[in-house]
Amino acid sequence: MASAPLCPAIRSAPASSTPTQLSPTRNPEARSTPRRRAAHRGHLSWSNKLLAGSLLVGWGLFNSVEGVIDHQILGVHHVNEAMPRDQWVFWDIGFLAWGVVMLIAGALLVRAGRRERVA
Repeated sequence: MASAPLCPAIRSAPASSTPTQLSPTRNPEARSTPRRRAAHRGHLSWSNKLLAGSLLVGWGLFNSVEGVIDHQILGVHHVNEAMPRDQWVFWDIGFLAWGVVMLIAGALLVRAGRRERVA
C-alpha cells in the first residue's frame, strides 16, 4: 500500500520531466519578462562623483553642526583637550573650517556628478 505525501501541495515531478521544465528561472525562454540586476537598468545611473560628493556633504555638514553646537554653544567637549586651554579655540575653528571645506568640495562633486548624468 502506497503512503500519501505528508503535504498534498508537495508532489514529486514526473520521471520524464527535465530540470528546465521544472525551473523557469534556469530557462531564459520560459520567462515572460527578463529579470535584470538594478545596476543594468537604464533609468539608474551610477556615479563615483555623486557617491563621494554625497559622503563629503554628509561628513562636512555633521562636522559643522557638531562643531558649532557641541564645541562652541554647549562646550560639551573640544577637539584637542590635551593642549593648553587657551589653544582649544584654534583647534575648534580648524575643525569647523575642515567641515566647511568638506561640505563645499562635496557640493562641487555632486554638481559635477549630476552634469555627467544628464550628458
